Amino acid sequence: MSTKPNKPKFDFTDTSLFGNEAAEDENASIFESYALDDAEFVTRFRDPKRSIAIARAYKGEGKSALLRITRNWAKTQKEAPLIVNINATEITPTIESNNFEDWSRAWKEAILDRIGYEIAARYDRSWDTDIAEIAQQASRAGYKRKSIISLILGKLDITFGVPGAVTATATLTPNSPSSQTPLAPTVDRWLSNGADVWVFIDDIDENFDNTDRHKTKVASLLSALRDITKRQEQSIKVRATIRPNIWAVLEFESLSKVEQYLVDIKWDEKSLQRLLAKRIQAYLERSDQWYAAEKIARHSGHPFERALIALAFEDPMEWGSSTRPPHVILTTLSKHRPRWMIKLAHHASSSAHSNQSQKISLSHIQNNMEGFGRSRISDTVAEFRPSCNQISDILNAFDRAPHIFNTNELLTYIKNRISNHISVTISGTIGPANNRDIARFLFEIGFIFGREDLPDQTYQHVSFSEEPYIFSRTALDKGLKWEIHPVYRQALRVNSNGY
Repeated sequence: MSTKPNKPKFDFTDTSLFGNEAAEDENASIFESYALDDAEFVTRFRDPKRSIAIARAYKGEGKSALLRITRNWAKTQKEAPLIVNINATEITPTIESNNFEDWSRAWKEAILDRIGYEIAARYDRSWDTDIAEIAQQASRAGYKRKSIISLILGKLDITFGVPGAVTATATLTPNSPSSQTPLAPTVDRWLSNGADVWVFIDDIDENFDNTDRHKTKVASLLSALRDITKRQEQSIKVRATIRPNIWAVLEFESLSKVEQYLVDIKWDEKSLQRLLAKRIQAYLERSDQWYAAEKIARHSGHPFERALIALAFEDPMEWGSSTRPPHVILTTLSKHRPRWMIKLAHHASSSAHSNQSQKISLSHIQNNMEGFGRSRISDTVAEFRPSCNQISDILNAFDRAPHIFNTNELLTYIKNRISNHISVTISGTIGPANNRDIARFLFEIGFIFGREDLPDQTYQHVSFSEEPYIFSRTALDKGLKWEIHPVYRQALRVNSNGY
């Protein structure tokens, strides 16, 4: 006689329940247990036939996770490559020039030097001369990171009398690249022996400011990365990330040759359902509940991933005038961003614990939307300020606004609450932005989205990527209405009946 498996129990106080919100901070074994390493954009990004790939996505959409997944995959290859992991701020050249070519040369030198230092950490006796040269270069250049320099010096069993050459600081602080002797020959020697080098660069647009200097700095780095991959055919692989709004303001002719290497990260409801289900599965495995949980999910009568999520969340949940699975609601409220979705799930689990609930309900999610929405407004302001300095004033102008407008109502609202009070400048527009420019900007950043009412009394949503030209000066609105995204509504006290 078979016994019915016990229902799994979730510790809603466990901060690791849904995993870390920041992929780069996650414990290695936990990250590997839930990473979606077979998504289409992952396959394209890590394809070794692509010498360079640049992931384009907004904050919270998985750029750092994609870099980590690809690094982990590269380490497992038969011919283990040299992995060089760089945060762009660590090697940013300190030069005064705003000239594009000067920056590009400086970036190439800094990156090749960093590869050279990592080569030294792989130490081979036949490399004694090169390693001694690298150690001296590192000391003269002002590199302070103990994990590289002390390793080099230790393996050579020599001491260089350079004050401060070996210190236990956490960052790399190179002096002006013009004072360094390039280590390119050392890199070429390594590559000629047949060993590939994979270079991973994150946050190339960190703290970006929409100035000519910052544009030159980021654009020249992208151009330098392309040039470096041509150094030895198919031997250097570069993987980097950038945000779409930053890419959009980089108006340099040389980037037309880089655009073909962009890989857009896209998340739909199905892929986010998989992400949430895998994180729940990983928790159940860690808590030794997977055997029973899998049996329950397999025999639930629902698709497996939805059944897994239903072990932790009530399913279905009431949503407007109908019901939806919990992953659909979380996907909507997180604007399809995995980091936001996991953050909201953590907040909701805390509310479930406070209510001594066995599962997370819609009320647990809704109870957190005001604070969650305020944080998302702050995120949005920080993310898109390089495109529009007045973004904070624009968003706050929708305090107590209706949640839905037709086009004329929206443009009138923008005129009365924004344009009549402040002058708005938006990247890509000439002169002060008009009401249509502001509406288009709100559509582009996802603050509003289009709604098309259908003949059967249902409706569908329209995103900027689907209709990017609607607010151009000659395009029609196609009869769409415009809704403020639900994630912002409670924080802005928007007038709305539910969601």
